Amino acid sequence: MAETVPELITEAAGRFPEREAIRHGTGAISSRQLEAQVAGFAARTGALGIAKQRVGLLLPNLPGFPAALYGLLRAGASTVLLNPLYSRREVGEYLADCGVRTVVTVNALQQLIPEGTRRLLIDGPIASEDTGDTDAAKQDDDEAVVIYTSAVAGWARGARLSHGNLIANAESAVEAMQLVPEDRVLAALPWSHAFGLTVTLNAPLAVGAAVIPVDRFNPLRVLELFESEQPTVFCGVPAMYLALLTAAERRRMPRHKLRVAICGGAPLPVAVAHRWEEVFGLPLREGYGLTEAAPVCLFNRVDRPNHPGTMGVPFPRVQVSVRDTTGEPVANGEVGELC
Repeated sequence: MAETVPELITEAAGRFPEREAIRHGTGAISSRQLEAQVAGFAARTGALGIAKQRVGLLLPNLPGFPAALYGLLRAGASTVLLNPLYSRREVGEYLADCGVRTVVTVNALQQLIPEGTRRLLIDGPIASEDTGDTDAAKQDDDEAVVIYTSAVAGWARGARLSHGNLIANAESAVEAMQLVPEDRVLAALPWSHAFGLTVTLNAPLAVGAAVIPVDRFNPLRVLELFESEQPTVFCGVPAMYLALLTAAERRRMPRHKLRVAICGGAPLPVAVAHRWEEVFGLPLREGYGLTEAAPVCLFNRVDRPNHPGTMGVPFPRVQVSVRDTTGEPVANGEVGELC
């Protein structure tokens, strides 16, 4: 059983070595090749002397993102995930807050990184290497990632998530979404966000499914990918689904093979859920989570009837209660806050 996030990739490579892990415009990376790239990046990290440090990861959803992330983790580093849409000021504040001195990025994003910060560019293919067992993070409670949450009182807070946090959430997502190795997951949610990281990267790769990265969401482009790449799973936020519906109603409806559509990140209007099912022919299942919980807590499971307008049921090992303004539990049918 995996104790660290990179071990999920190693286990998948052992079970499905030749199955596609990452699909991209010019080809595909198999599970075996991804494992070799992870080993190669871990070796590169160790040679640069940045293992066991916090390292920034400022990347869009690119084919090299998984190897960089898991390679850093395999070397024992912790990764601070940075959204490419952050401003230069935000990137500088978060790097300073975490004490980060090195950032993995691409040339087009270098201008966001403060002067004096070491840059590790991965614009080209990531080298592979067979290094055997180089996993330096042996405890599931070791810090794996830091993800900055929505600002409170003008200051975003870094949520520290362990290997065990991410593994538990990925395993629960696999079960709730009923993911199988034959699935193809279109990854339009940013991997720098906990939601996208779990449901469109960690979970599908752990089960041997293929991931199709989308570097930036565009509704027309995603509709084209529904038809050309034939994904079976798509995850998004309400605004993305509304944009897809608007685009689909203005052009020819794509032929698709979607069997699972997941929504989170904000409340999903019931009308949007119903309209999605009318247009695309499958339920739009809503869940709820927060970054500090790695992130999914509740979900309308794929193996149960869907209930639009609800968050679904708690993930395994997640306890929830509804409480009033004094912190006391409320009775069934009463209004309160989810805790």
